[in-house]
Amino acid sequence: MSQLPKDRPEEVIERVRNGEGDEADLAGIDLSGRDLAKLKLRKATLTGANLSGCNMKGVSLSRAKLSEADLSLGVLYDATLTRAVLTGANLTGAKATASALDDANLAGSVCVELRVERTNCIGSAFTHADLSRASFTGSTLNLASFDDATLAHASFSECEVHGASFSGANLANARFTNSELYRADLSTAILDGATFEAVKYDRETKWPADTAPEGTLFVEAPEL
Repeated sequence: MSQLPKDRPEEVIERVRNGEGDEADLAGIDLSGRDLAKLKLRKATLTGANLSGCNMKGVSLSRAKLSEADLSLGVLYDATLTRAVLTGANLTGAKATASALDDANLAGSVCVELRVERTNCIGSAFTHADLSRASFTGSTLNLASFDDATLAHASFSECEVHGASFSGANLANARFTNSELYRADLSTAILDGATFEAVKYDRETKWPADTAPEGTLFVEAPEL
């Protein structure tokens, strides 16, 4: 594990660019507002780090430890956070585009107005997360867990949400448009004011009171 001078952020960035980022201990470091594009920080420890407002285009944070980190207003374009641990992290206003969040753990995170576009979140955990007014556009959310999450006014547009769980989730006034909810479990979700438009579901999709809402279309889903 690399030991880097956390009180000298510019030196840290330079050394990470030179290959010292993987498994580095950067817990609590303040890198707010800096250009972190294409940095390789795989398996790095960034617990409690301040990464707010950072340019993180192309950054590699697979299996990184980011619990309680601040990534608010960050730009995560083409970023890799596969199996990253983001429990309790702050991603308010962040934008993840064409990125990989597969099997990431965002339990208890604050993701108000998070924008997730064309991003893979297969098997990711959003349990107990605050995703109020979050926007998922063109993303793959298969097998993701949104159990007990707050998704009020969230938007799911052109998403694959196969086998996802929304147990106890608050989806009040959420919007689902041109998305697929095959095998998804919404049986105990709060759907007050939620709207559905051209949303496909199958016989294994679970709805409150076993009643599909208006705007949904039953289809025989392909084998997944």
